[in-house]
Amino acid sequence: TLQRILKPYQLPMDRLTLEATERGMIGEDIGLSREVMDSLRGLGAQIALDDFGTGYSSLAYLHTFEFDAIKIDASFVRRIGVDSVSAGVLDAIIDLGHALNVTIVAEGVEKPHQLEFLRKRGVHAAQGWLFAKAMPAAAFIEFVRKSAAK
Repeated sequence: TLQRILKPYQLPMDRLTLEATERGMIGEDIGLSREVMDSLRGLGAQIALDDFGTGYSSLAYLHTFEFDAIKIDASFVRRIGVDSVSAGVLDAIIDLGHALNVTIVAEGVEKPHQLEFLRKRGVHAAQGWLFAKAMPAAAFIEFVRKSAAK
């Protein structure tokens, strides 16, 4: 079980966020997906809807499943500053996240102007190459140690 796997790491379940994509787990068997997600949430884990807006995108999923966070797909973030239509769509996604009272995370943040745009609109967290590129586990541990020391 997940609890057994995490026990050696002493990670409290409420610090664990698991991601589900619209295209993956959600689209296969809705009943089973909901059962699994409810079970994980019952253990204290958080569930994030990853790549929001790129899959089935039915707003009904936001009622069917209880998500703790939505992760805005990088394809929307890349369009920041490109055109007003893209900005409007992104604003609508952010407003939806606020209305649902979930954590809003932006993926694929690579440039300072993207981060500024997202901060001004109340996005809670961001990830992307602006902060760090993908790295092996050992390098990540060192990165976290150095960051914590600051």
